[in-house]
Amino acid sequence: MRKIFLIVIGVFVLSGCYGMTAVRNRNSLNHIEIGMSRNHVVAIMGNPHKREAYEGIEYLLYRTEHTADGMITNDEMTPLAFENDILVGWGRNYYRRKKERIEADINIQDR
Repeated sequence: MRKIFLIVIGVFVLSGCYGMTAVRNRNSLNHIEIGMSRNHVVAIMGNPHKREAYEGIEYLLYRTEHTADGMITNDEMTPLAFENDILVGWGRNYYRRKKERIEADINIQDR
């Protein structure tokens, strides 16, 4: 019984930490601007939760939403896009539009 109690407490503590990270990251987004260097953005935002790259654009994904289900999905993260180490855009819509364009280009080339 004690083990179950400790596990439940651990889940709540970790959940709270992730929730605080999301809040901190959302607040930090107010301090970044297009044209900032990658190093400057990371100094403000901290290390990303995840990194991806497509067609010369690197995306640093930061957790900005929190659900208590224990799963971390891309929908809970805000991507920041860098081209040549310069911030060129951020947000889920920016990320989706870029990915859709790349996927469309790939599909056209495959025909």
